[in-house]
Amino acid sequence: MAIEILTRYRFGRPPTEEEQAARVDVSVPVATYARVDSDVFAMNERFLEVCDGRYVNRGTGTAIFAGAGGASLAISIMLIWMIANASHYARQQSDVTFAHWMFGVLLIVVGGIFVLSLRALLADCFIYTYWSIRLDRISRTIRVFRHNGKNGITTVPWDSAFFYIERKARGGIAMAQACSIRCHVPNENNNVIDSFSLGNPVHIISDSQSERRKQQTESLLAKLEFYRRYMNEGPCDVPRVTEFLPKNVSFGNSLRFAFDGTKEVLASGNIFLFAFLAVAAVPNFLMAVCHYVTMKTCRVPVWPDEPEVAGGVGKQQDAQATSL
Repeated sequence: MAIEILTRYRFGRPPTEEEQAARVDVSVPVATYARVDSDVFAMNERFLEVCDGRYVNRGTGTAIFAGAGGASLAISIMLIWMIANASHYARQQSDVTFAHWMFGVLLIVVGGIFVLSLRALLADCFIYTYWSIRLDRISRTIRVFRHNGKNGITTVPWDSAFFYIERKARGGIAMAQACSIRCHVPNENNNVIDSFSLGNPVHIISDSQSERRKQQTESLLAKLEFYRRYMNEGPCDVPRVTEFLPKNVSFGNSLRFAFDGTKEVLASGNIFLFAFLAVAAVPNFLMAVCHYVTMKTCRVPVWPDEPEVAGGVGKQQDAQATSL
């Protein structure tokens, strides 16, 4: 079983009927165009390095802990003090018993909130600054970074990988549905032994019958089409990547992460979007702080020497990726 941002994936079982229905066959074109948006760390003649679905959520666990965790901790301390001193303020023993039960139940509820926020923090901090996937077109394999050191790379042949569109439950204020490209790693018995996502998810707000939803789903498939064309034809057959994801940790990169899309809003000339951007400026800045704190607690992933040497990393593109 694996956990990815508090979502559990069970192994040792065949793909479900829902996953089978959402499977995408990469032996044929999957979209009418190919495009990636803020998903690529590096690209060269040997491999394409992309992020997984956790990249866009970095800093969220720290923000949850700073808000819900801090508040629940303060309330827990207050409840413990009230339980310890209830006898000083109650007139009868029955009142003391009632206060102990009431405050005890509240303490359990608030303590549960603190544990959940701490779990979100630990899922976000003290791990790696990012996880990446390398699509190696020479060996036609997918290399997935798991951890530094021995046996830290999962390898799956491109032609046997099980790709499908993962649709999570709607949530949030806008009731958006996070959809992403997920790859299951099957064994010889067709049981899932590993799983990972490729690229950042697409959040779909529109209903299932709208044209907007179809366009958003097509944009997700365009990512997979980009990967498919790269694996089959190489970097010359895919659109040029104009902006690479940064690998180094800096507050400037955290600000870019939090205010992603601001240029498009300013260029739109829409007064309502301007107003929304102004209102969201402070929360976005706080999110940038949480993102930076998260990154500073994490260690840098180190790929084994073999893929680096064999890959012949393009110096110009990797330099661009690390300098942003």
